[in-house]
Amino acid sequence: AAGAALSASGMHALAVNWLSDWKPREGVEPAMLRPYVDSLRALDRDHDALVVCRESMDLGEPPAEFLGWLALAAATEGRTTDAAQSIAGIDKIGLSDGTRLLVALAESLVMVQQAGPDAKAAAFAEAKEHLRTAAGSCLPGDVPLGLGRWYRRVVTRLTADSGLVISRLWALGQRLRPWVRERR
Repeated sequence: AAGAALSASGMHALAVNWLSDWKPREGVEPAMLRPYVDSLRALDRDHDALVVCRESMDLGEPPAEFLGWLALAAATEGRTTDAAQSIAGIDKIGLSDGTRLLVALAESLVMVQQAGPDAKAAAFAEAKEHLRTAAGSCLPGDVPLGLGRWYRRVVTRLTADSGLVISRLWALGQRLRPWVRERR
């Protein structure tokens, strides 16, 4: 509870310090690690946050956002099958807008990565619309910490995976006016 309070009040370094000894503690459940993961992301420690998300799977049913982060990481690394498996494990009913946005980023990458050469243009158009809808449905305060950084990675990866001129133009526009901005 103390770590969660520190994280919620923006004292992320203190929250990380307080929660970093979670492994030997008794009764830790994956959902209890949310403040720790959020604080790690707020401190630009995305790799450490992903490690905690992965390790939490041994403790029980991980929160949907943990699966979303794992799917997003896999998709940006080109591990499409792993990303699709993580996405398939997410119960999308009742997700917060921020988690929906996170999952939409991963889904958009998977759409384009799974499309054949003749279907890249259609998959890119669908992925772009999926991103626009999810981004438009999420208030700035609901954007998960660190997702703005990941959105830039998604834009770069979508452009590379599609190989289309139109995607390069879209990426340029996203650099100037991104649909997903970093939460402050």
